[in-house]
Amino acid sequence: MALAPRSIVDSVVQTVCGRSTERLLPLSGGGMNETYRADLQHGDPVIVRIARHSRPWFEDEAHLVVRARAQGVPAPEVLGVEHVDRDGELLSFSIQRFQPGRPLNDLGDELSPSDRERFVIACGELLARIHTVVPGRGMRHPLRSPQDQEVARVVHIVSNALGAQAAAIVDLRCR
Repeated sequence: MALAPRSIVDSVVQTVCGRSTERLLPLSGGGMNETYRADLQHGDPVIVRIARHSRPWFEDEAHLVVRARAQGVPAPEVLGVEHVDRDGELLSFSIQRFQPGRPLNDLGDELSPSDRERFVIACGELLARIHTVVPGRGMRHPLRSPQDQEVARVVHIVSNALGAQAAAIVDLRCR
C-alpha cells in the first residue's frame, strides 16, 4: 500500500488541530488503515487514521463514537474527519485524541486471578454499553444469551489459550 504523502497528513492535522506536526510515528495494528501517532507542536499527541475507499470513510464511525462515549465507553474523542482527493484517489482521515495506555498483551501475566476476573467483568460491562448504542439509522442488534454449545466452544478455546482459571471465569460469566 502506498503511504499518504507527509505534506497531506501535516495539512490535515493542521486543519483539524490548529497545530503543526513535529513527529509522525507509524503504528502497527491499524487494520486496513494507515495509522500514526502525531506529536504536535505545543500540544498533546493525536492519532491519525487514513483510509482509502471510493466514498468518504469514518463519518459513521465518528457518529457512533460520540454515542458510545455518551454511554460511558472510554473511546477516543474524534477531533475531526476530513477527506482529501489526491490525484483521483480519495483519502479519508480520522484524527482522534491520543489515549495513553498499555497493550493488553503486556498485562496478562501481571494480573492476579481476581484482577483477571474483575477485568473480564468490566469488559463485559463495556460490551453491554456498546450494544446499547443505536446508530440512528434504525439498525439495532438485540442482545441474546449465548447458547450452551457456543459457551462450551469459547470455554475450550480460552482453556487452551489461557488455562483453566481463565476458562472458569468465562464459563461463570456466560451462564
